[in-house]
Amino acid sequence: MVAQAAYNTDTLETPAGYKFESKPYPKGANLFRIHSWAPVYYNIDNIKNLTYESVYDLVSPGFILYSQNSLSTAYAMAGYSWQRGFHSGHFKFRYHGFFPVIEVSGDLNTRDRTEISLTTNNQGDNYQINDTIFGSPYLKVNMLAYVPLRFNSGGWSSGVVPRFSWRYTNDRFYSARNVKFGNYQFASFGVSLYRVRNMAHRDIFPKKGGGMSILYSVVPFSGENFGSLLYTSLYMYTPGMVTGHGIKLSAAFQQQFYNKKNYLMSNTIAFPSGYEDRYSKWAFSASAEYAMPLYTADIPLTPLLYIRRVQLKPFATFFRNGGQSGPENLWAVGSDLLFDLNLLGISYPLVLGIRGGVNGEKRTFAELLFKTPL
Repeated sequence: MVAQAAYNTDTLETPAGYKFESKPYPKGANLFRIHSWAPVYYNIDNIKNLTYESVYDLVSPGFILYSQNSLSTAYAMAGYSWQRGFHSGHFKFRYHGFFPVIEVSGDLNTRDRTEISLTTNNQGDNYQINDTIFGSPYLKVNMLAYVPLRFNSGGWSSGVVPRFSWRYTNDRFYSARNVKFGNYQFASFGVSLYRVRNMAHRDIFPKKGGGMSILYSVVPFSGENFGSLLYTSLYMYTPGMVTGHGIKLSAAFQQQFYNKKNYLMSNTIAFPSGYEDRYSKWAFSASAEYAMPLYTADIPLTPLLYIRRVQLKPFATFFRNGGQSGPENLWAVGSDLLFDLNLLGISYPLVLGIRGGVNGEKRTFAELLFKTPL
């Protein structure tokens, strides 16, 4: 038996005398290589995903093309979306070839651009007003630099992520001192810390752990018009009542420093589902989410659609906002229904779902959710 068995270290036949020629690899000419796509558009916050603060992303009708170079140091995304009646274009490029990681992104026509100015009421108080310039596309360009420092051991994932970002938009504000409108430029400095238990394939949330982020933002060269903003968030994970269930508790706080300034900055804190963003002097939010699997057996519906798991994730959010007209309480309750699936022959697994609920204004809301390993 042994004598009959043939053992070949290499089955590739090479012509005698053939010499392999080494060639230089031009990194710049090989930055882009389209390798996959998605049938919807979504905007990933890479730092929130990296630190386990965010699990799913909101999606819009559209599509995305992904690019990744052969060295896995350059990632790019180009996409189209349809949001609230606007046909929008998106681009993002991220380079990991050195520290810090550099990410450049742009969005065009997600809404009409706006102009803000001051008005005075009968009591002599100044109020910030926001005028929409209909038919004028909104443009946002963002540059982000961050250093993902990871410290993993003993079944735990830990890390510290310092960051700096600069953002330009063609929204405008009126400067009374300069007697003209100017465009926005935002600069932010911050750090995120996290430590979570490594996740098994069946886990929806990490079993244990948590993290926090601190972010300080300013509007450079704005003089008397803008102050600064401080934002912090905390989150923690803990096991649910049954094996495979998970709980996420989170809180966030935002404070604007606007003494002797004309305008409030745009928010960093996220308002509850179903609410439009509004100006805020200060804000606090607290939320709870409970994740559970509903069905874990495979469901082969068609050759193009294969469901591997169904999840349910009820949530509740309370939000206290210090608005221009005084404090207000906002809230939202609802649930996410999520499907782990393979779709349209796409090689990697996806999570697609819907979020629905009601908020404090007695309005119902529905949003699409998405997650991909890319």
